[in-house]
Amino acid sequence: MSSALNALPAIIVEDFVKPYRPGMTDVELGRASKIISLVGGIISFTLIFAIAAIGNILPVRYRDIL
Repeated sequence: MSSALNALPAIIVEDFVKPYRPGMTDVELGRASKIISLVGGIISFTLIFAIAAIGNILPVRYRDIL
């Protein structure tokens, strides 16, 4: 999970931020990457509680499988 949260901001910065903001320095790109990582972490952490509150979407009993 942590490697995905670290790789995703790097990909977003390379593919979306650099082409549209070519004059950004490495320090600014690093800050953008950290902000994207923070937002992604908050979203994924929030989704954990949202999914837990929903519960099972498709309840399956052992008898139904056999």
